[in-house]
Amino acid sequence: MSSSKREHAVNAVADLRARPPMPAAAASLEHYAEDVFSEAAIRRFLSKETAVKLLATISGEAPFDPEIADEVAQAMKEWAVSRGATHFTHWFQPLNGGTAEKHDAFIEPAGKGQVIMEFSGKKLIVGEPDASSFPSGGLRSTFEARGYTAWDPTSPAFIKRHANGATLCVPSIFCSYTGEVLDKKTPVLRSQQALAHAVQRLMRCFGLPDEHVHITLGIEQEYFLIDKKFYLQRPDLIQAGRTLFGAPPAKHQQLENELKHYLGCEELTLFTNGHLALENVIEAFSLRGEIITTPFTFASTTHAIVRCGSRPVFCDIDPVTYTLDPEKLEALITDKTVAILPVHVYGNLCDVDRIGEIAARHHLPVIYDAAHSFGVFRGGVSSACFGDAAMFSFHATKVFNTIEGGAVCCRSAEIRRRLCDLKNFGIHDEENVPYVGGNAKMNEFCAAMGICNLRHLEEEIEKRRLVAEHYDERLGDVEGLRLNVRQPDTKPNYAYYPVVFDGFRLTRDEVFNRLAAEGIFPRKYFYPLTSAFACYKGQEGFDPAATPVAAHTAERVLTLPMYADLPLETVDRICDIILKP
Repeated sequence: MSSSKREHAVNAVADLRARPPMPAAAASLEHYAEDVFSEAAIRRFLSKETAVKLLATISGEAPFDPEIADEVAQAMKEWAVSRGATHFTHWFQPLNGGTAEKHDAFIEPAGKGQVIMEFSGKKLIVGEPDASSFPSGGLRSTFEARGYTAWDPTSPAFIKRHANGATLCVPSIFCSYTGEVLDKKTPVLRSQQALAHAVQRLMRCFGLPDEHVHITLGIEQEYFLIDKKFYLQRPDLIQAGRTLFGAPPAKHQQLENELKHYLGCEELTLFTNGHLALENVIEAFSLRGEIITTPFTFASTTHAIVRCGSRPVFCDIDPVTYTLDPEKLEALITDKTVAILPVHVYGNLCDVDRIGEIAARHHLPVIYDAAHSFGVFRGGVSSACFGDAAMFSFHATKVFNTIEGGAVCCRSAEIRRRLCDLKNFGIHDEENVPYVGGNAKMNEFCAAMGICNLRHLEEEIEKRRLVAEHYDERLGDVEGLRLNVRQPDTKPNYAYYPVVFDGFRLTRDEVFNRLAAEGIFPRKYFYPLTSAFACYKGQEGFDPAATPVAAHTAERVLTLPMYADLPLETVDRICDIILKP
């Protein structure tokens, strides 16, 4: 549509007056799709065998069989004539805008002044629009034609009614003799085909049946602001108070519901990744000041605090669980403290009871970085339910992943509402934008992946348990190796397998290099402490010496390879390399 036509259409809509309410009447589908060559019409006018073949082509499950072209054309003509059509056209959308139609009559001369009604398979499948009358027009012989139409059987034929009668419209594509695209539909069809092939490849990677994939092109799940004059022309907007735009898409809603059920949390909302989830939850609590946390964590924790305008105050860690030590917490609380942000490390839970008592006494919110603890339950309660909020990461390296993603679980419906606004550009509704937000919404593909992976979570954890226990058997009695201690009354997730080399005949770095030389790459996780990062050098409070237990652990810890399908033979090989003289 040209700019002038678009402007004319917009003005026409804007000038319309609100229509009076429709009189009450029984709803009826009597005339719905009666001018569409539907499945019912196909089965009525075609033989059973041909109908099955054509429907398989329409659904994309089989290519079109040229042998049935004449029968399909004859059936389509009979149906169209029965509906009052006298002409047919190959209907398509050329690149120069609008739609294009060259009408031909079903009537063909039969000699001796007589005519017959005819529509052959050849005319159905391919057409040549006046030797390429688009865009310049003119008559040319066929071999000079620059454009040809071809029937697209995946779109239903239909009848278009007009002042001069009715015409059978055959949905078509428009391309050159050598295959160049000359219309707007062909790129869409090719994109759907390419996406379907890609999805089938992905399905094979996960051992799923290599079945036909149905690709749909839907509207973006975003908010759009519309003029109030248009709003008044839309009874659905007036009644509902919102549009479909901006609603969480189907898979997003499904994953949220399934995660709430699994985790047993009161409120939950999804994010595009764990880091943005953490930044947004800090913003949702309106925190500005000092936040007590741990330096023994991934960069995201400290960066999120700083990026949100607060200052991290580092508390040392417990030497057994590697989590924030509550015995050292209370001494760090001042009148500048606005929150406590502990981290569940390696799947080990913080001392949530002690931390909760201290926080309550000082009226401070507790936000847990629970990136490592998905699937961990203490006394039947998941890590999502501790504190005022808990952030999860669903990165591909985690026990449960959505390829990339995150979530925040919280107790307050008001905090969840703020989180939903913040991750959607700060928009609350069509006319209210109360926050300066960003775009941190999880996409549908990641949500769909999460739904699939959640079904296999317990199986994943069980496989990890076998790997962890095999490591325990090989390394448990070795002098100088400190292994992770399972917490009482806690169902672990076996997310990581940390080993602290403290008194072992080799240093952590020597073991790291020995494994790397054999093509095995463990992680110095976490090293260095976030308080030792170069980006914070010289800033107040960023001193690794102030947290000696964390500094000691960071210099000696190594997380060994750990994933569900890690062969036990590979575990043996890793242990042999570590233990060899």
